[in-house]
Amino acid sequence: MDTFVKSRKGNDHLTFNGYIFEVESRKPNGKIYWRCIEVKKGCKGRGIQDESGVRAGRNEHDHPPRTVDIEVRKILGEIKSQASIQQGQTPRAIVASAVSETSQIIKAALPSVQALKKRAQQSRQLALGQPAAPVTMGGFHFDGEFTVPTLVNNFSL
Repeated sequence: MDTFVKSRKGNDHLTFNGYIFEVESRKPNGKIYWRCIEVKKGCKGRGIQDESGVRAGRNEHDHPPRTVDIEVRKILGEIKSQASIQQGQTPRAIVASAVSETSQIIKAALPSVQALKKRAQQSRQLALGQPAAPVTMGGFHFDGEFTVPTLVNNFSL
């Protein structure tokens, strides 16, 4: 069965027969050619999507299926989705709900609970249009009414 999961950058990735594919090219006739995300490691697996669905192009993968990674990506997508939709739930509750019926193998592959809660918080902030917390002083922007005080006297102890 083929489904879609999101990449780290938010792009759609196709899951098909336990493998994950990224868009290789889109043709004017509506066909989409997919390549295995392990292409940089030498995998030659390909898929083709048209109006009739998805089928294997070159089914020459040089690695085992990534079923655990697919499930992890689905859970991460669910956390992001629920965090932006359910504003009343805490990030902890969203994470607990997303992983409640997950096997121990999948749970072991997930990021830490703290990282999952942070992901939920960030997704919620983006959904609400709130700016991300600045990491450096360069990330702060002040209106004209705020000024940086200058030292008149040097202090000596």
